[in-house]
Amino acid sequence: MNFYKLINTLIMKKRFFLFIGIVFVCFSCTTNENDFLENSNFIILQNDEYRDSEAPEIVSSFADSPESDTVPLDEIIIKYQPEVSEAQKETLRNEYGVIHYRTCDCINGNQKYELWVLDQGVVTEPTVKVIKRKNDDQVDFVAQNQGYDMPLHAVAIESEDPSEDPPGDPSEVVYIESSFNNDYLNRIVSTNDGITVAVLDTGVDTEQVGFIGDFLYNSALNGNCGEESGWDFVNQDKNTYDDNDKKHGTVVSYIIHNQLKNTAVKHQILPVKIADADGKSTFFNTLCGLEYAIDKESDVINLSFGWETSDLNIYNMFSDLIDTTDAIIVTSAGNKNQDNNAKPHYPSNFSQDYVLAIAAAKDDLSDATFFSNYGASMVDFYAIGNKITFPLKNPNTFSYFRGTSFAAPFVSAKVAELLSNNSQNIRVDLSQQFAVSVDYFSKPVQYMQIIK
Repeated sequence: MNFYKLINTLIMKKRFFLFIGIVFVCFSCTTNENDFLENSNFIILQNDEYRDSEAPEIVSSFADSPESDTVPLDEIIIKYQPEVSEAQKETLRNEYGVIHYRTCDCINGNQKYELWVLDQGVVTEPTVKVIKRKNDDQVDFVAQNQGYDMPLHAVAIESEDPSEDPPGDPSEVVYIESSFNNDYLNRIVSTNDGITVAVLDTGVDTEQVGFIGDFLYNSALNGNCGEESGWDFVNQDKNTYDDNDKKHGTVVSYIIHNQLKNTAVKHQILPVKIADADGKSTFFNTLCGLEYAIDKESDVINLSFGWETSDLNIYNMFSDLIDTTDAIIVTSAGNKNQDNNAKPHYPSNFSQDYVLAIAAAKDDLSDATFFSNYGASMVDFYAIGNKITFPLKNPNTFSYFRGTSFAAPFVSAKVAELLSNNSQNIRVDLSQQFAVSVDYFSKPVQYMQIIK
């Protein structure tokens, strides 16, 4: 079990220093995930954003936990050479003291990846180096597994008018009613004949009021491990319910679904849960989730998260997997106000032409947000990433989100719309059909345009 510190510093208008919170968290699979049919509780969402309407450029610093540094775990990811037999794999496990291993769930065909847990006393990092040196004929890539946080952006307090800035004291909280019952099963489409958008995230809570009609992918039609809609790679079961208290995956899925509903694009969302209730994921879960989305022949794959790593083997594992799909992969550029050309951010920095990196624009479309990453060649477009409204169960009330996590799904929806119209060149069509040019950008990206 690994511990690390997330330090959030919140500086408000007029330079009042509000607080510094140090929170110790650990990477582990959740053991108290909400049940499919029995959960009925309230989730508290903390607010830490308040914007003065007279000075919209002056906001709190981005204390909504942007992407953190990755944390090495005492686990090893193995990608075997294609011709390696099961007997050879078992020999390698015995040689390196593997006491437990797992493969990616629900994947058809030969398993590409294994996660090794080593015997106590076996040190992970030097073992990785030994495997690289001695077993090139059997192991394609090997790397230490690492954990990372989803960017869990806080919401602003409840408001009855989404056109106004959030009122009140930013220390207030919003209660979003959260439950999970048979409604989930009723949301699954009968056939997957629309555009399939896979969302790798914290899952989806279909009980939120913004979801209309049938929109979940029907995994039972082509599944091999009892799936209903998607898969949970954290708990290794079919329950893709979003038990994250900030509803990160639910909000991302809502944005996509709402945009496509409004444009009458037939679609189904494939929920792929790769992060636990605390928003923690690992490279292995992400690899498995991405392979699962590819295996389901998704048309669009939304990845609203990111990390920084210099591990070439991790890079190659993901890049090689991305090479196996024709899906358009839409990624968030990151929330550290940094240049991704100078300091690579993944998965947004993968170089494949069908990987789109999205920065966050202000809600008035005037410029980039203060927190958004950018990059003249590594980031493609802007989309609105500030003051994103999310409807609450109390009629005519909304909560607010911000971050490149929520800019990316706007573009995923536009990509799905283009694909439904048989687009042959997504990048060209995005820049010509949907982009909004503005006169001033403080941060360069490739197209210098906002997707609406």
